[in-house]
Amino acid sequence: MKRLSFLVGFLLLLSLPLLSQSINIAVNPGFEEADSGNPSMPAWWTTDLWNTSGGVPIYAWDDKVAHAGKRSILITCPTGSIGAVVKYGVPSLNPDKFYQMSAWVKTENAGGNSGIILDGCEVMGERPWASIDGTHDWKKLTIKGAMLKAGVTSVDICLVCRGGKLWFDDVEVVAMDELGEGGEETPTTTIPASSSPSVQTAGQNLLENPSFEEITSEPRYPVANWNPHEWTGEDIPTYKYKQDESVFHSGKASMYSECSQGTKGAWSQRGKNADPSKTYQASVWLKGENLAAYSGLIVDSGKVDGNRPCVPASGTFDWQKVTIKSIKPDANELIFTILNRGGKLWADDAELREE
Repeated sequence: MKRLSFLVGFLLLLSLPLLSQSINIAVNPGFEEADSGNPSMPAWWTTDLWNTSGGVPIYAWDDKVAHAGKRSILITCPTGSIGAVVKYGVPSLNPDKFYQMSAWVKTENAGGNSGIILDGCEVMGERPWASIDGTHDWKKLTIKGAMLKAGVTSVDICLVCRGGKLWFDDVEVVAMDELGEGGEETPTTTIPASSSPSVQTAGQNLLENPSFEEITSEPRYPVANWNPHEWTGEDIPTYKYKQDESVFHSGKASMYSECSQGTKGAWSQRGKNADPSKTYQASVWLKGENLAAYSGLIVDSGKVDGNRPCVPASGTFDWQKVTIKSIKPDANELIFTILNRGGKLWADDAELREE
């Protein structure tokens, strides 16, 4: 019996780090607890009028509609106005961790870009948000891969209505060491698990010169069909880029870029002839050396479940394939971007195909 008790205790101790990884830092996440100062509204959450040009939003602590439990928070917003329910100043976040935010949302004629925002963080240099519009039964919105902005120690959890009616319930904000598929952890020096190889799609590759084999005579644009970009940070920028015939995943060459810290460099190409009624899959093989966080692959002019399609890569790693699935184009083109935020990065065998 003592051996059994010891074994049970030992297993519980082993499980503690895993449990601590999934602690929800959103207080009163299911809106079940009443505010002692205002019993008609949930505790810890604040209503906020972001824009009243179309009329004043109305807030209700709804005891008739809920995803789980007995209550949800409802925002009814006139067209042209923006209403939000916010948990301000969530403290004690770790700058070395990724954060994932999610919430269950039910909508009725929701205006575009309604949804959830994790203010004080960034995802691939952008404001973390996940959007929804139209009319839907309960649907889970998720923001993945958010990290604190430099100098920021707390965040605001924002539930936003830009027209129509939105019910929110079961909000969750959890920390992890590195972003993987579904918020699982992966080693900190490799590309996240969500970038693991996937089944080859059958559609035509919308990218030209995808393996970076063709070059031009123009020094500013050395690799055919690909446009280099540079954004200056706090440091003096040094962004080097070229076709590299000494390192490649396949064929005879790859695209190489090198950035000093504080500088962002990118290669991009517009994948034309995309069909907004279809979904697409983007992938590229990457090799990194001391690569800064939030480098990786981005596909703009499209969304994945309301999120900006991106997968981060950082650290030092040999060739790895990163993949983004289920990209829904906003129009008839998708912008395929390989981003370097510091360090050395090689790219090869890029694909953008209909699923």
